[in-house]
Amino acid sequence: MTISGVYDVGYQTVNVDKSGQAKWAGIANNGVSTSAFFFKGQEDLGGGMSAIFLSELDFNAQISNLANQNSTTASYSGSVYNGTPFNGEQYVGLQSTKWGSLKLGTPNSPALDTSSTSQPFGTALGSGYSSSFGRLGTGTVSGLIQYVGAEGSGGRIIRSEKAAVYTSPVFSGVTAQVEYSGQNDRGGWTANDNGVLGLSAKYNQGPLNAQVYHGKASAGSFAAATSTSIANLSQAAAVYVPSYLVANSSVTWNMLGANYTVGNTTVFGGYTTTKSDGVTADKRLEDNKSWNIGGKYVMGNIDLLANYLVRKSNLTEQQAYATSNGDYAADAKLLGLGANLNFSKNTSVYYRYERIAGLNAAATTQTATTNGVAGIGNYGNATSVKQMVGLRMAF
Repeated sequence: MTISGVYDVGYQTVNVDKSGQAKWAGIANNGVSTSAFFFKGQEDLGGGMSAIFLSELDFNAQISNLANQNSTTASYSGSVYNGTPFNGEQYVGLQSTKWGSLKLGTPNSPALDTSSTSQPFGTALGSGYSSSFGRLGTGTVSGLIQYVGAEGSGGRIIRSEKAAVYTSPVFSGVTAQVEYSGQNDRGGWTANDNGVLGLSAKYNQGPLNAQVYHGKASAGSFAAATSTSIANLSQAAAVYVPSYLVANSSVTWNMLGANYTVGNTTVFGGYTTTKSDGVTADKRLEDNKSWNIGGKYVMGNIDLLANYLVRKSNLTEQQAYATSNGDYAADAKLLGLGANLNFSKNTSVYYRYERIAGLNAAATTQTATTNGVAGIGNYGNATSVKQMVGLRMAF
């Protein structure tokens, strides 16, 4: 068994115009990657077969007081953990050089790999795959995202609970993946029990890396917990709960990511579509597309990074449902810039700049975030600028 991890903490500023609030500044975490511990094990079973497991424990490196772990969900308020302390990726499985691998639990989705292939920022500042932007959903929602049953889910796919992911062996640089989470509509559950089916193929050989992902999440005749907040589906201003699907509805994602390296330069690109179905004939929760182009240049022990992302909705305001604060986001743009000063393979100092414009054009509600500063989604057609200087140390 091995234990590894990463700490990522620094100084961050957040400025949202039209907010009427002063710029927030202070110590924050996860500017580049999620602070976490990883417990990983492998046992050789012979014949090229191994048993494997992984448990990821994400933690908040800037706060250690339980009283400060505020939450918008009452059952989580004042608590660091709910259920298992291993709140990130976790699985047990088998892997073979001949047959590939099968992971059971909450393994990462192939969609996460596809996103990482399309841009150099992972899921953090500048990526557009962060919860503050959510390239797979307008207003950072698209019916069912991140992982089933998680609070704070945004317009992205990280992993699904109660899931299985099969990864094939590599054939001439090509790997196929299938993810599955069974649908359960037999009763009311405190967590989300939608069905998930995802298919992916990736090519990784030489200077080219490319991956395509097609996924669908479907709700049965019984809607998942708290997903029934649309009281009257015929009303244009009906309210729905982000990250949950109503009964007999679905959301489908298509993702493409690629990067190509020439010398010290890597060029990135990506394209996505998100569309929900089965809500009503004339109203939909989501129908959008996004594209991005990015780059990375390595200059000795310095990495320079950039990403530009555009997300557009195919719906008119009359076709789309309003979210819980009555907003609707047609278009959004993101610019991410960054630099890493690598002291070693494990330790680096970094700078990140992220500018988001156009989210939630009609929003009026002002709700504070964890840091006490309302996000861009709460102030209409505002512009949010985040900057961070931090220290990242892996072990």
